[in-house]
Parts: sequence; C-alpha cells; structure tokens
Amino acid sequence: MKKINLVILITILFFVLLLLIIIFYLEPTLSDIFTFASSYSIIIGLVFVYYQLKVNLNYSKRKSSSDFIFEQIIPYLGKLEIELRTIVGNKYLLFSNNESLMLYLANSDISDDDKNNVKKIVNRILNFYERMCICILKEVFDEDICYDDKGFNMISFYKWTIPYIQNIRREVNDERIYVNFEAISSKWIQRYNKNKTRIQKKKINQVDFLVIENKDIS
Repeated sequence: MKKINLVILITILFFVLLLLIIIFYLEPTLSDIFTFASSYSIIIGLVFVYYQLKVNLNYSKRKSSSDFIFEQIIPYLGKLEIELRTIVGNKYLLFSNNESLMLYLANSDISDDDKNNVKKIVNRILNFYERMCICILKEVFDEDICYDDKGFNMISFYKWTIPYIQNIRREVNDERIYVNFEAISSKWIQRYNKNKTRIQKKKINQVDFLVIENKDIS
C-alpha cells in the first residue's frame, strides 16, 4: 500500500510540475488546461487501478498459500510425514548428504513390506510437492510463504529422493517426471545457501565488532 501511495504522489507531483511548465511557457487557454487536467486525471486513475489490482493479486496469492498450509499441508502432508518417520526411523525427516532413498531401498536388512510402504508414501509426498510447485510456478501460491513453511524440509526431502526420481525417469523414459518439484527445490537450495552465507557473514561481523569493542575496553 505504501508503494501505491508513493507512485500516486509522484504522479501527482509530476502532473503539477508539467502543468506549471505548460502555463508559464506555452500560455494555454483555460479550455486547454481543463482538457490536460482531465486527461491526466484519467492516467492517474489508471495507475491507481493497476497497482490496486496488483495488491489484490498479491493478497489473493498469500491467502491461497495460507489456506493451502492449514487445509492441505498440515492435515494431509503432515500425516504422510508421520507415517514415513515411523517406518524409516527418522524423527524429523532431515537427511544427511550420505543418505538417499535408493540406498534405503537397497538395504537387505529392511523388509519388503517396509520398502513398499515407503515407496507408496514417498510417491504421495512427491505428487503433493509437485502440485504445490506447479502452483508456485504459475503464481497461484506465494513462494515466500511456501518457502518459509516447508522450504528446509522440502530441500532435505529432495536431496534424499532425487536418485529415486532419476531412476523413475529412466524406467518410464520421461525426463518430465517431477520436473516442477526439481525446479523449485533447486531454486530453494540456492536461496537457502545464500541466506546461510549472509547470516554467517553477519555473525562474523558481530564477532569482529565484539573483539574490537573488548580491545577498546581493555
């Protein structure tokens, strides 16, 4: 809203400046000034309508994302995650770089029933994330809200399942399988690493400041 007000204020100031230039240098008639003012008022109105529609669209995206989190992610995805945690024995579904779903499925110590159940649950979660990522890419959902809510977990899940996804693609000979999930996950990995680096640099600067401050005190 502040951005809209600023744009409108700039537009009005520009109108006043332009009007003063016309009056002092072109010596227009009263009818000319009225015509110019009317035309510019229409332009200001169109600018306001454009930005108002933009604000409404952003609000709708945020509202859709919030509804999606509370109506779909929490009851549906949350249930699947609980089932998966129980079977694979991972309390938070956060996996190290050395872990992968393919290695889990290749483990001879794990029963076939558990492997089949894990594959069913993983496929459902992948389908869920794929649909969510489609909505993000089509700008139906607000990406920032989805990232803040599920970003870290989805990145870890993506790294754990990407060899499995690649194997599915080879089996069905289709590189489009879960392509939207991969696109958003790759983007979020870069975003996470960038934010992590920024936070680390901020901490280092804070430490340097404390060291300097302590030296000053001593």
